[in-house]
Amino acid sequence: MARLEDFYIQMGPDISSVDPILPQKLSKSVTKRTLRFRIYIFAISILSITGVTVVLISTLHRPLLSYSALSSLYTTSLRTISSNQLQRMQLLYTSQCGNSPSQARKRGCHFDMIDFSWQQANCWDEDLYTGFLTRYKDIWYWETPEGNPVPLDEVQAGLYPALHTNWNFYVVHCLYTLERMMQGSSSLQLLDDWSPRYSHAKQCTLDLKDTEKFLGNTMMTTVKMWYASCEAR
Repeated sequence: MARLEDFYIQMGPDISSVDPILPQKLSKSVTKRTLRFRIYIFAISILSITGVTVVLISTLHRPLLSYSALSSLYTTSLRTISSNQLQRMQLLYTSQCGNSPSQARKRGCHFDMIDFSWQQANCWDEDLYTGFLTRYKDIWYWETPEGNPVPLDEVQAGLYPALHTNWNFYVVHCLYTLERMMQGSSSLQLLDDWSPRYSHAKQCTLDLKDTEKFLGNTMMTTVKMWYASCEAR
């Protein structure tokens, strides 16, 4: 019969000579696991602190980024043309509406808000214009270069040489431009002395392929008043 005392560790006064309860390899394994666990917890803590810091910094700087992005939107003009091309075309064609709102009114010209130009009656389709005004009556919004809102009736009266407006307007302007170009049965044609023939319509065609690239109320378009010319075909 085995003696029970064989299952006990004998503890003498010199405990340094006592063997460990667990095998040596297993003991080292536990130590390594503990060390790895502590390193893992430390790494998670560092990542958590870093993540909170990044979110906080992003939140604090978000208004500055938004303002920067917004200010950069005032860069798109309805008409872009090099000065030498503009000068050459102005020498070829003289506007029957003059070169100022007062001259245009005296000569019986009409201000077209959608094209932001003064038009001679013979070259202007008033029905098309009023139809667009009615169809898209809820999209018109204008600001001065200083950012002050402008009443619609003042814009329609042609009182401002340049204004800022939104992406909604630009899309409608492009639709209007293309529809006017399709009216090929007219005996008179509009000569756009701000851009080479069809270039603006081509740009509109490209932009209309992706009308959702900006929110509708994004202020991103600058319009400048101009004075159209027309001649017999």
